[in-house]
Amino acid sequence: MEKQKGILLAADITPLREEQNFQAAYRLVSDFRKYKVDRLRGMENKCQSLGVELMLRMALRRMGFPPGELRYTFVEGHGPALEGYEGLRF
Repeated sequence: MEKQKGILLAADITPLREEQNFQAAYRLVSDFRKYKVDRLRGMENKCQSLGVELMLRMALRRMGFPPGELRYTFVEGHGPALEGYEGLRF
């Protein structure tokens, strides 16, 4: 896989405020993200959290990571990471 220094993405989470879009996005994200979203208060916070993972998935796809193979883990003191890619942090 070719290394890239980074990708900068921005998104409008407004569509996630609609229940149908929110539920569709919720079904796509990891169990870790679902747990986090479920614990958040306020729809805006929930939409932002969903948007974060959707953007992360988009960036990883652009970097060549196969979406079906993405498995997240949590590294204490560093936050989320991808299993099998110890040097990759986000």
